[in-house]
Amino acid sequence: SHGGDAPDCRAVQALGHPLTSSRSLDYFWAVLSGSLFALSFPRFGHPAIAWIALTPLLVALQHGSLTRAFFLGLIAGVVYFTGTIYWTTEVMAVYGHLEFVVAILVNAALVAYMALFTAFFAVVMGRLVARLGSSALLAAALVWVSTELGRTYLFTGFPWVLLGYSQMKVLPVAQLASIFGVYGVSALVAMVSAAAAVIVVEGPQDSLAGAPTINHCRLRKAIINANTNTAAYPQCAA
Repeated sequence: SHGGDAPDCRAVQALGHPLTSSRSLDYFWAVLSGSLFALSFPRFGHPAIAWIALTPLLVALQHGSLTRAFFLGLIAGVVYFTGTIYWTTEVMAVYGHLEFVVAILVNAALVAYMALFTAFFAVVMGRLVARLGSSALLAAALVWVSTELGRTYLFTGFPWVLLGYSQMKVLPVAQLASIFGVYGVSALVAMVSAAAAVIVVEGPQDSLAGAPTINHCRLRKAIINANTNTAAYPQCAA
């Protein structure tokens, strides 16, 4: 009977994906993404982690303003680079003969500068997602590599801990750099993270089938309008 469809339709309207419906988790996802980036490199990490490192940040960028996206990206970048270039503080203190406090401040400034590129990535992706929906996540690899190129060449450049470098010990993947360069490897790794984000946001069945998420109430309302019979599904008629 049609009466049994009402709870189902209301449930579709009320429920969101548990990983994407709460904005309060966004900053946690940003910190998690930065941590996964840091754990993708030696000496504490593993290259396999890099393949999903970008996913939490991309999930967090599904809603909110561009200012929010900027800070999410900045947080992820600060964690990322703090966890990977922390050792330069000691180098500057020992070999550069800087006071240790000064070396910490210089390192913090360098981390903040590098994190700006991650923030810029987040702003661009946030803008694309706002205009095009979750399918824009598939552009993440291109945008990410663009920020890495910027980090490499702007202001004399600082191309340390590029995402592609995380795969240096994985020979089959690292060999791709001989053809596509380290940026090609970065793009490949980021592309896998983006695909994982699409699956999380849209759900595995819709994502793997290449179909958008279906709003059941809208679908039923279209059918109702086509048949000019709103009595069948009163809960969707409004």
